Amino acid sequence: MRVRLCIKAQSKTAVVDDTDARFLQSSDFAFLYTTCFKFVFDAGLVDILLTVLFYILVSKMEELHVYIKQLPNQLQSLERRTVQLALDNDRLLEKMNHLGSEVGTITEQVIAAETNATIVKKQYIDLILAYDRLLEENKSLKDRMDWEMVTSTEEII
Repeated sequence: MRVRLCIKAQSKTAVVDDTDARFLQSSDFAFLYTTCFKFVFDAGLVDILLTVLFYILVSKMEELHVYIKQLPNQLQSLERRTVQLALDNDRLLEKMNHLGSEVGTITEQVIAAETNATIVKKQYIDLILAYDRLLEENKSLKDRMDWEMVTSTEEII
């Protein structure tokens, strides 16, 4: 519902309503104000107040009607979004479980590799000790051979 006010001033008719207000000349504003005041005084303050309140009520009802019309679309949009989020959540949970199993497998492999590294390190230490022992044995054998050569040469001389 729209309120329209027709004003005749200086042989011009201007239509002023709530959605399309055409601006009047400054001399027309004076006529508009005096016409409005005459209307207020003639109609009575209570009638004007009731008219304004009715206009406000109707405009709010129009806004509410538009909002109610939009609710089914918004509800469908929210339902689609909810379904999409549920699918995304399921996919992410599946991926998280898969990654968890991969982490478990990799953790087992790391533990096995650490165990192997410890075994290899122990074998390395044992080999180094054996090598050092063999070097000392070799040196002692060389020294004994040299000593035997020296003593056998002395016997020959």
